[in-house]
Amino acid sequence: MATPIHVRDSVRQIDSTSWLIGRSHILRHIQGPYDGDCLWKNTTTANSCYTLSPAPSPPPCTTPLLPDDPHVRQIHDAGNASAVFSFGNEIIIKVRIACDGTRREPETLAFLARHRQRLSFDIPTVLFYAEEDGKTFLCEPHVRGRRLNEAWWDMGEERRENVVARVAAR
Repeated sequence: MATPIHVRDSVRQIDSTSWLIGRSHILRHIQGPYDGDCLWKNTTTANSCYTLSPAPSPPPCTTPLLPDDPHVRQIHDAGNASAVFSFGNEIIIKVRIACDGTRREPETLAFLARHRQRLSFDIPTVLFYAEEDGKTFLCEPHVRGRRLNEAWWDMGEERRENVVARVAAR
């Protein structure tokens, strides 16, 4: 059995344009024209996209993310519970410990998307979702604007309760 990977180490550098996601997927940033399937076409840089493919077995050699990498950075770290990684300010990958009996984020996002007309915020599209080694991996585009985890601390108690009720209601 493979050694468990800490949540914050679930995205590792292969080279300057490729990353191992968990143990089983490779995310690549491709510059220039590309005729293949793109996970996401970059909206801020012309002729650029991201692809996602299965990792070979055994996976390629990797290193920890470089702290000064201008393209990828960790933007959230909650110990070994969750971590969020940003790629070129275009897509993010959320890694979380999978908890039995809890609703998975893609289900919540699908519910919110069905009720979009009643919401005052944008809902990200799930680009990729997988569960592996007791962790969930969710890839989605960046949603422009202020994130809830940033706005939360400026909200009053009543506003917070309203947000929780709107998201949790089903």
